[in-house]
Amino acid sequence: MKVYKFLLLVFSIVLLTGCSSTRKSLTGDEFYQALTKHEYLVKDSISAYDYALSAYNAYKGDISVFFLKGKKKYDVEGIFISESQNLFTEVGDNYQKKLGSGKNWTSLRLTTDEKLYYISWIDDSYIIIKAKKSDETNVNKLINELGY
Repeated sequence: MKVYKFLLLVFSIVLLTGCSSTRKSLTGDEFYQALTKHEYLVKDSISAYDYALSAYNAYKGDISVFFLKGKKKYDVEGIFISESQNLFTEVGDNYQKKLGSGKNWTSLRLTTDEKLYYISWIDDSYIIIKAKKSDETNVNKLINELGY
């Protein structure tokens, strides 16, 4: 039931704020360059995704970041919803939630006492960030720099 409430909430926010801000989707190269600049270990994982133009897993300490640039915008939107549901399952019942959206993007932040989860979709790409809550400042800086 939580999943349906979440989906209703996401679609409601998208409809209500659909005419607001826009964001620029990164290319795989832009993502790779930004994270290697900050000394993340970045691994190409495109071979696992036939619907992607680029896909990367990046790690630094307890922060993990997954990025995917899709071939089709609509595939990425569907995957964003599916991955959001997966995060709710992973997190459990005790969390704080923050949603954001604009004309071409949606983001979801879930925090627990110990962990931070962030997923964001822009046009034909999305990222998923998982980290310890103590790394929140570094995660926020990364989100702002990437524009997600």
